This record gives sequence, structure tokens and C-alpha cells, in this order.
Amino acid sequence: MEIQSTLTGIDKALQAYNVNVVDRALRSTYKQAGQKAATLLHKYVGQRYNIGRRDLRANMKARYRASPQGAETMLLYSGPRLSLMYFSPQEVRLRVYQKQRFYSKTTRKKDGSLMTSAKKFSSRSRMLKGVSVIVRKDKGRVRVKGAFMAQGQRGEQRNGWNGNENISDLKQGRGNVQIFKRKGRARLPINRLTTLAVAQMVDATIDDEPRVMREIGEMVASDFDRMFSANLEHFNRVGGE
Repeated sequence: MEIQSTLTGIDKALQAYNVNVVDRALRSTYKQAGQKAATLLHKYVGQRYNIGRRDLRANMKARYRASPQGAETMLLYSGPRLSLMYFSPQEVRLRVYQKQRFYSKTTRKKDGSLMTSAKKFSSRSRMLKGVSVIVRKDKGRVRVKGAFMAQGQRGEQRNGWNGNENISDLKQGRGNVQIFKRKGRARLPINRLTTLAVAQMVDATIDDEPRVMREIGEMVASDFDRMFSANLEHFNRVGGE
């Protein structure tokens, strides 16, 4: 995401202050604008997804770029797809009972009258197993059918497990707990389950919420000149060198 703003009074600033003071004030202003924009953006992402602001910032880098045409701050998000273990996992064991079914049978007695008898099927139950997580707050807790939680260093480091590795790592609890799912009916191979990366969450929030960029633009436009003036005074006192 790029943050740009039209700065008024830059020519006056260059006439009144040392060029190094102006340069440092401009850089600091764009950095502050980027921090304010990130705070507001992370607020909306956190309202939509079950992720903390600290983790959003950990996957963000702010870069300042200046050119003869102007300056800008870019908020760059990176990082791998997040493990489902991050999203409040809970093991699910739910016993589900099938509905009782009835059928009727009509027979004729010796005296010629009809007799109707009803018989009930015996009820059956089955156990639903899996792991439930909360990725999006608006969708609540979702069960991942067939998933299970286990520990293992190799399972944490690799997306897939073809069975050639020592599966005792899982049994002995080495490494972090992760959520896995078998590829087929066989015990192996298994896959570690992941979901969106931070960058995908940010992009989806911006695309689905037009007000996010509008509010960021309004906030930056209203505060930019004030922050620039304050930074000019600050670096003029401490020196621009």
C-alpha cells in the first residue's frame, strides 16, 4: 500500500531552513504518516480476522522513497501462509444421533380384519472428529473435518509428510503443536494445514472495505502539514546534519 500526500509550503520551507533539515523533516513526516495509516489499517483487519496487531506489524515493512516527482511511504506485507494453530484451535468430538425411523406393516387376521403394526429401527450414533478454528470473526468458529492436532518438529517445518520420515517425532511431542489432515484414507501422508497470509488478509480487507483507504487518505491529508511543520521545528533545533 502506497501513502502519498500533496505537501504545501515546501518551497517556503527550503527558503527558511537548511536543506538537510527539510529532508529529515520530510522523511520523518512520511514515516509518521505511514505509522498512522498502519494503525488504522490494522484496526480494520483485526475487526475482520482473528489476528493481533502485533503480528500484523511483525509482517510489515515501511519504506520511504523520494524522487524529483515527489515522495511516498510504502507499507509492504510479506510472510508465509499462517498455520491454523494460530487461530484459537479446539479439538472437536461430537456424538451425533441419527433420527429414529419407523415403518408400518399391515397384515390380515384369520377373521378377515386388518391389523397394522409399527416397528422402530434401533437408533445409531456416530462420532464427528476434527478441529475448529476462528479465522474470520464474522464467520465464527468453523470445524475442519478430519483434522487433528499433533506435535512434531518435522511436521511443523514441512507442508507435507510422505511417511519416509520418522513419525516418532509426532508421538514424542517434539517441536510445536500443529494441525494436520490425512491426504487419503491411509495413515500417511499427512499435510500441515494453513490459511491466508497476512498480506492476503490486508488485501482482502482493502478490497472489501472501500472506506479503509478513504479514511486513511483523509487522516493523512488532515495531519500531514501539521506534522511536517512540527518536524521542521524539531530538526531545526537539533540540527539537520
